[in-house]
Amino acid sequence: LQDFLEDFLASPQGCESARLEKRGVAADGHSYVFREFVDWYGEVGEEKWRSARKVDCADTPPYGLTIAHISTATASETLDELIDHFREDRTSSFEVGWDHPEGRVRIADKGRLCDFPGLRRLIVEAMAAYGDERGDVDHLINVTCRHYVAGSQGLRMHTDYEDWYGERVYGCVLANTSDASLEFRRAGTCFLLGEVEGMCLRQEGEARYEWKHGVAPIRSGRRVSVSWRWFKPEHAR
Repeated sequence: LQDFLEDFLASPQGCESARLEKRGVAADGHSYVFREFVDWYGEVGEEKWRSARKVDCADTPPYGLTIAHISTATASETLDELIDHFREDRTSSFEVGWDHPEGRVRIADKGRLCDFPGLRRLIVEAMAAYGDERGDVDHLINVTCRHYVAGSQGLRMHTDYEDWYGERVYGCVLANTSDASLEFRRAGTCFLLGEVEGMCLRQEGEARYEWKHGVAPIRSGRRVSVSWRWFKPEHAR
């Protein structure tokens, strides 16, 4: 029976079944299935599970979250271009394009988008997949590149607020061999992305401002992603 369960959970059908299991919200704000509570808390795992607030997993994305895909070749080439800029031993991130340290919009420390041609091609390909082509991709773009490794605290659950950027925020998964993925949650419902290489997302409206979203702590493997958005023109003056 144990061998059967392991084989089933490793299969596409098993992965999808696990993704839609009922989940409990832990003290760190992320949701986990029962066996993860037991793995995480040990002897008190069952007790922690019983007291956790339960949420049901939806099989459709929240309103305002749109999924698309680019070629795995583009994702792989971009990963190769970025990987040496990350720290190998811990989670790290950096900005490309434009940034706003100290409340002033200026060129990011790692340079302009044109300094990363593979990353630029990925963004152009993703924008075309959404039908959101822009005449000047480079102007006022802010790109965040993130590398999560085992032991990482992930990305805390949060909602966005209207700030320096335009309405739409985009992202792409370059690689994910970890045990975590982007989670969206509102009230008693959650949605977990079934992340694969080259998966893209576009967030706007409810998916940004009403659904909490984040990435749970990484216990094994790694996750590499990029996200991008554009500064509002009035903030670049």
